[in-house]
Amino acid sequence: MTPYTLIARLGLCDGVAVDEARQALQQLCWHTRREPGCLRFELLEQCDDDGGFWLLESFRDADAFVAHHAAAHTMAYQARGLTRLLQHWPLATLPPLAPAQPDDGTTRYARGLARLAQVDGEAGQRVIDALQGVAPALAAYTIAFPFGEVYQDDVLTLKEREIATIAALAALGYATPQLKVHLHGALNVGCSRDEVIAVLTQMAVYAGFPAAINAVLAAQEVFAERDAV
Repeated sequence: MTPYTLIARLGLCDGVAVDEARQALQQLCWHTRREPGCLRFELLEQCDDDGGFWLLESFRDADAFVAHHAAAHTMAYQARGLTRLLQHWPLATLPPLAPAQPDDGTTRYARGLARLAQVDGEAGQRVIDALQGVAPALAAYTIAFPFGEVYQDDVLTLKEREIATIAALAALGYATPQLKVHLHGALNVGCSRDEVIAVLTQMAVYAGFPAAINAVLAAQEVFAERDAV
C-alpha cells in the first residue's frame, strides 16, 4: 500500500503572529503523530518573510488522511483561523521537471523537498538539517538539483534510481554516511533487504571486496536501526 504523502505551504491569516501560529502548529504535529494512520507529520521550516510554513504530511493511505481532517485536534486548530493553505504538492502527482526547463527556483526547491521526503525520509532530512547551520546554500543545492531536477523525470522509477545510487556510493568506498541515507531510501521506495544485499555483493566484482564488505556492514547498521523503531 502506497502512503499518502504531501508537502503543504501555509500562510498566516491576517493579524496572526508568527510565534502564535508556530506554537499551534507544533501542538497539531504532536497530536497528529499519535493518530493510528499517521506515518510522519512535521513542521519543516518557516519558509519566507511573510511567515509562511512548510508542513510535511504522510499517512498510511488516503483514508487515514481524511480521518486526520475529521479528528478533534485538527478541527480545533482550523477553528482558530491562524493559517490558510497556499499550495500543496501530493507526491504521487508531482509532474516531471526537465533539467533544462527554466525555473525561478521556488518550484524546483519545493519539488525537491517533497521528493527528498518521499525517498530518504527522516535520514535525508537529518543531513539537510545538519547543513543548514554551517552551509545553508549547500543544503539548498542538495535539495533543488538532485531531488528537484534529476529525480523528477519518469525514465527510471524511484526504486531503480536508488539501486543505482547505492551501487555508486558503495563503489566509491568513502561515502558511508551518504550510503546509509540512500540505503534507507532504497528500502523506503520498495527495495527488499535481499535486493540491497545482492546489489552490494555485486560491487565486490567491480569495486573490490573491501568496498563491498564495508557497504554490507553499513546495510547491517541500517537494518538494525529500522528494526529498532
